[in-house]
Amino acid sequence: MTEFLYNVEDRKPMNAEERTLAIGVLRDARDLISPPGCWSQVAYARSSDGVSVGVSDPRAACWCLRGAVQRVAPTRRAEIHALVILLTHIEFVSRKKSDAQIGLYNDTHSHLEVIAVLSRAISDAPPCAVLDCENDAVHGQSCCAVHHAARRVVRP
Repeated sequence: MTEFLYNVEDRKPMNAEERTLAIGVLRDARDLISPPGCWSQVAYARSSDGVSVGVSDPRAACWCLRGAVQRVAPTRRAEIHALVILLTHIEFVSRKKSDAQIGLYNDTHSHLEVIAVLSRAISDAPPCAVLDCENDAVHGQSCCAVHHAARRVVRP
């Protein structure tokens, strides 16, 4: 599953309202795929008989991590913001940068690990929640990674 999450316009920092909406999208996606039978690998969505279908198809019964976000997001912009938060967290955890990382993570980890990384992305979402934000020049790395690192330092 290769995915391209954003273009230059999507890299703009999100405001508080957009961030709140993105966190809500991640919560809804987690709720959607939390039941074990509602999670899928290798396809964005599958019907109850295992056939790959579109994420909004009425026959869809289970979704991958990326497909769940796409399914519940009310707008493309909200979807992108949610994916940026999620991707930032997965990149920080795995120390890898790749636009395909969300799909790769979903397809190479267990259901419990996928739910855990989604829950952690929700609880650890940094204030700026954007890749390559304008603070990168100051920090010399992803601003979100700096926020993640700072939050982890104070945790027991």
